[in-house]
Amino acid sequence: MMKQSQFNGRNVTRCAVVSCIFAVAVASLYAEDRSALRARYNEAIAVKLGWEIITVIVGTAERKLIWKGPRLWTKGAVIVMHGGSGTAVDWCSATKTGIADIDASMQAQVAFSREAMENGFAVFSLDSSAGLVTDDKGIPCGKRFDAVVVEGRDNVDLPFIEKVIREVMTSKRPKGSSPSVFITGESTGGFMAVRAGTHFDGLVAAFAPGAACDPYGTYFDASVDTGREARGVGIDRDTGKQITEDGAGGLPDALYSNEKPWETMNPAKKPPFLGLHHRDDGIVDISCHQKLVRQLIAHGYVIEEDFIMPGAGKKNVLAHLWQPEYNSRIVKFFAKYSVSGND
Repeated sequence: MMKQSQFNGRNVTRCAVVSCIFAVAVASLYAEDRSALRARYNEAIAVKLGWEIITVIVGTAERKLIWKGPRLWTKGAVIVMHGGSGTAVDWCSATKTGIADIDASMQAQVAFSREAMENGFAVFSLDSSAGLVTDDKGIPCGKRFDAVVVEGRDNVDLPFIEKVIREVMTSKRPKGSSPSVFITGESTGGFMAVRAGTHFDGLVAAFAPGAACDPYGTYFDASVDTGREARGVGIDRDTGKQITEDGAGGLPDALYSNEKPWETMNPAKKPPFLGLHHRDDGIVDISCHQKLVRQLIAHGYVIEEDFIMPGAGKKNVLAHLWQPEYNSRIVKFFAKYSVSGND
């Protein structure tokens, strides 16, 4: 009887462990399913509202974007890019998550697209890849844009963005529309707005990164599991600090000796930029934003305005999200640098 009792005890323990693991796995899958379901639902709503989903082939990969525009693009077209773990439809339609501040931020992104279109811009929202982007060690970074410089492999998103500018926009642009192209985004989408705005500075009229770091002076370590679809943490190449830490961006007189070479098409005149940040941002420390602004100016990009939302002195994650106060500033800024169509 004693042996049987011990045997049953081991079985009970083993069953409890297996049940626990199964429950965690199911909960994880359920969360992912809910996220995917919300995205599909928002896409369906967006399509009903007149947005068009487009799939293009870039290399061997299928990439997705969603766009909408007025009858005539009097001011041009804006590329918008979501943050890590987000989707292209975040700028088009947003269902409630139950968290008031997140819902407000998502509604602000949708409101930006609406305001841009009301003022004569077409809006092209790009979807990041899931699993294509890797860090310096080849570890997958999950669902995020390929914003920072990783040596030894081709960039995943720059060819995608170029295809959108040179082919997709050209095929959709109504006759007589402005050919001007603008870029904005938040978080890693903001990083990517800087990377694309500088890399394609001969094609882009102006750019406005939100809650972003210097993509040439930051790297991601994806070995850290953050429990999100976008894995890893951002680290400044010179200070070695995580970008969430105070002072991660270094001092104003820093030499930035570990900065990767900046990419440019060497146009006669580089495009202007608008800085956007929240002082209480708990994901990208204010010092990282300040470093980005300094580096952009040092590389010949003219700053229109450095708009920093005031804070209460306590860093938090919600301050990292897209702020409704950004919208009109960006629309007016882009409109200022738009050129008229002449075809």
